[in-house]
This record gives sequence, C-alpha cells and structure tokens, in this order.
Amino acid sequence: MLLNDSGVYVLLIEVPPTAAGSVQVGRLGEHFLPAGPYLYVGSARRGLSKRIARHEARRKQTHWHVDAVTLRAGRIRSWVWPHRPGLECRLARAVVGRGLGQVWVGGCGSSDCSCASHLFRATVSAGRLQRLLCAQATPYRDWRPGEGQSSHEPTKRRPRG
Repeated sequence: MLLNDSGVYVLLIEVPPTAAGSVQVGRLGEHFLPAGPYLYVGSARRGLSKRIARHEARRKQTHWHVDAVTLRAGRIRSWVWPHRPGLECRLARAVVGRGLGQVWVGGCGSSDCSCASHLFRATVSAGRLQRLLCAQATPYRDWRPGEGQSSHEPTKRRPRG
C-alpha cells in the first residue's frame, strides 16, 4: 500500500477490436468506443488501492464515466504519483498538450474542474505511452482480466533523479 494510500494515477486502458462499439457514458449519452489505447487521469486523497482495484474490476456498477471504457478493456495498466494539489489537472492537460491523446468525450472525469476531460483516446501507441509513463511515475501493477492477481502493491520502484 502506498503511504497514506493517496495519489494521482494514470490508467492506460487497451480496448481490443472485439470490444469496440457503442457505449453509454453516463449522462453524456451514447458514444462509439473505437478499439485502441485510452488514458485516464484520476486521483484519490484516500483509498487509492481500492480506487484502482475498482477501475480494474470486471464486474461493477457503472459509477464514473471511465467505467464505460474499463468494462470493455482487454488490459489495464496504472502508474501513480504522490498526491499534490493540481497535479491531476496538469497531467490531463499535458496529455493533449504533448500530443499523446485527444479528448474522447468532453466532460469525462472532469466534472469537478475546468479541464475539457480526464479521459483521452491515445494518439500514440500503447508501447510508447508505457515507456513515457515508466520514466515519470511508479508502475502500480500490470493487470489482465482472468489472471487473478490480488496484490495491490507497486510492481517495482525506480529511484528518481
């Protein structure tokens, strides 16, 4: 468990071609979900372990906009940073600003801030995103449906600096 079990996280969500299709995104309506990688930026002031486990769950009631994507995921990977005020929004803006993704549906995950979205369809490969994220944050764990992983500890820590 991370210190204080709080932090900012990025999910790299891969939607396989067999899962592409029309999905209901809460009150934002029905949208077409193309196959490919997606990025979601979130934070938890407490309960980070449970939050990430919930995002990874195969069965859940939809609660957040990102659930429309995670329920179709073939693979989800996550990276975490220590919680710092404003970091979640800075990371979300950096996804678009650095050309790593584009807003999939406006307003996803950003109802409590002024960001256009916190959920993005990636414009670069999942492999490139993984390399960039590994260089910047602690990998949380690599999850695949059906593997029955139960540990919520980071897979490895890299020295920074």
